Amino acid sequence: MIEIDNTSLENLKKILGSLIQKGRGVQDYDLTVILVALDPQCLHEDEEKEIAARFLHERGIHTIKSLIRNYDEIYFLSDSSFLIHLKETHEAGADFVASRIKKALSSAAKEAIGLDLCFMIGTCSKSIVDIRGVDDILKILLTGLEVEKNCQPLLFKNHQVSCKATIGPVLLYGVNQEIIKGLGDELVPFGYRIENLDAIEDGTEQILEQRLLALEDKFCVLLIGDDLTKKDEIKSKIKNIRQNRRLDCIFIIVINSDLNSAEALEVLGVDLVLSSGLNASTLTKHIMKGYQISVLRAYSKLQATHDSILESIRAASHKLNQPLQVILGKADLVELGVVGQDQYPSIFEDIKKSVLLLSDINSKIARIASGKA
Repeated sequence: MIEIDNTSLENLKKILGSLIQKGRGVQDYDLTVILVALDPQCLHEDEEKEIAARFLHERGIHTIKSLIRNYDEIYFLSDSSFLIHLKETHEAGADFVASRIKKALSSAAKEAIGLDLCFMIGTCSKSIVDIRGVDDILKILLTGLEVEKNCQPLLFKNHQVSCKATIGPVLLYGVNQEIIKGLGDELVPFGYRIENLDAIEDGTEQILEQRLLALEDKFCVLLIGDDLTKKDEIKSKIKNIRQNRRLDCIFIIVINSDLNSAEALEVLGVDLVLSSGLNASTLTKHIMKGYQISVLRAYSKLQATHDSILESIRAASHKLNQPLQVILGKADLVELGVVGQDQYPSIFEDIKKSVLLLSDINSKIARIASGKA
């Protein structure tokens, strides 16, 4: 639970009220905010509090701005707390961004002022149509996000690589009702949506394929529960997923103690096999981690594609030299009068061939740049 002083609380309520009012009437608007508060228990002297406050207002804000680029505004609530309003839900979820902020701020504080500062983080990403009022958001924020001390957030090698995919739902298949309710209590407050495919009567196999196709541009986690006791049935479902070629954006978790882990991971393409009997809280951690891994996997693929395009352009550029040298060489021969007029037709033919080759290479570069090659 995050504890902030009364001044911070009042400021927080005013800001949230303004953001909620601003979002009303905007179609498909998600209010995504992150609360960052310095844990007062990590500071023992007034001098340390002043140093920490200066750090937050100067180096701390700079650290956050360099870390996330899709923020709309950063609101200071007090000397030791502030609220970040994201323009849109981050690809990896607000809690993922928060874990990165927590780690970055702690590292920056240790380096800049030599203090081990502990930050309390609260996140909320919720559709405006589901928000009843300020207290609705406030309760979620002040509950806080539990970030493991040794958690290493997934950092992308190249932040310039963009990805249009956004967070999709957690798809449940063969999961018992008790776990479904528990996952709802754990995940929904953080903005995740849950879809129970068993609740659809049109045939889960067809529905699963349809949902995956409909979620083509979203990151999803598919949780196949231990209510599916037949190994062959699980294999069939995973095979269908593989045929949809969406394994980069979907993280597959299977709860089944009878399924061979090595076979599931290597042959079927399952990402994680868990034993039966896990509670909703433990499953939630695996699901959140699954989103992070699927995002990293997609970004890595984009990076590989990006590198491949650059290599192709470099190769095509190198090929430009040959026809250019031919044209320049033939032009020099004519200019210097080394060849007679009787050789002009042959020279012009060579130049024409080189120009056509240049045109072909240029077209190839254009296709590569547009992603069509």
